[in-house]
Amino acid sequence: MSQRVWLPLLIVVVVFLVTTMFCGVGLWAYFDLPSLILVPIAPFLFMTLSYGWSATLAAFRAPLKAESTRRELELSAVYFKTFGTAIWCFGVLGSLTGVIALLVNLTDKAKVGPNAAVALITALYAALFTVGITVPFLSAARKRLAEQG
Repeated sequence: MSQRVWLPLLIVVVVFLVTTMFCGVGLWAYFDLPSLILVPIAPFLFMTLSYGWSATLAAFRAPLKAESTRRELELSAVYFKTFGTAIWCFGVLGSLTGVIALLVNLTDKAKVGPNAAVALITALYAALFTVGITVPFLSAARKRLAEQG
């Protein structure tokens, strides 16, 4: 059951790594600590504060457990749908922050590149974490719901 969640995540990682190899840029070019905090960590904390620790853990467990009830799977599906939305909202927030910083410093060539990178990397992180985490869990929960009838 867990392969329905972990294999898509592995595919996302492999595709991203192969893509970066063809771009000729090192992996460090894709690392930005503020964006990494803003995109996956802030939405996770937001969801945990909104749902609570036990509901968050239950949402992650339900698609992986063979004996999950229909109610647990429904709650997991709602959780991951909302989590995906939260990831994109925080990604847009980071992108807009980067674009604003870019426009404010448009005359300073040394700041244009890093601010543009922040704007793009937060959107990239939002896409990667949505496709890599929320979509596989959401798909697994929905598939299990469909199987239960």
